[in-house]
Amino acid sequence: MFEAAQHISTWVSLLAFLVAAGVYAYRSRLNAAIEMVKQASAQERGDVVLAIAERFSVETAGLTQKQRTDIVIKQLEIRARRDMMILAAFVIVAVLAALITIVALLRPSGGSNSGRADATIHYKICIGEIAEKCPSETIHLACGTDEQAWAKSKCQSFGTNKISDVGGNKCGYAVIDVTCTGPA
Repeated sequence: MFEAAQHISTWVSLLAFLVAAGVYAYRSRLNAAIEMVKQASAQERGDVVLAIAERFSVETAGLTQKQRTDIVIKQLEIRARRDMMILAAFVIVAVLAALITIVALLRPSGGSNSGRADATIHYKICIGEIAEKCPSETIHLACGTDEQAWAKSKCQSFGTNKISDVGGNKCGYAVIDVTCTGPA
């Protein structure tokens, strides 16, 4: 069992190893007690049974040696079986918790945006005839382009703010800040 120690790489595997080692040690102790009772000579068996019976809070006064021995062995077997059931329940809960964690980590977020803040994106557009006459940080749109229609094509919801509007050439040059909110 302790050859597995070289494979411990995370705190989860360390915890699992420590639990398994603890259960193994406790179960070995119970099995050793059963063997001690079974292998004790007739003269020693009474003392061994009384020593183990004290751990179970079983009143053995007035019982024969055979009855005491049977009770102690039965109690040890019951504890060993109970411990195996507890271990099995622990393993089942640990496996279920691991599965839930894996599903939660691998599950796509879906289309829902609930619980998250909406993204805000700013666009600066320039509507005019000649792109070179628009400020360099703007997106050029041709004369006659409707900024509302352009914003609807880019944003779920939006607001517009005209920053500047100067005359010149065919239609002038309007610089507009478009603020998009929500997913694109």
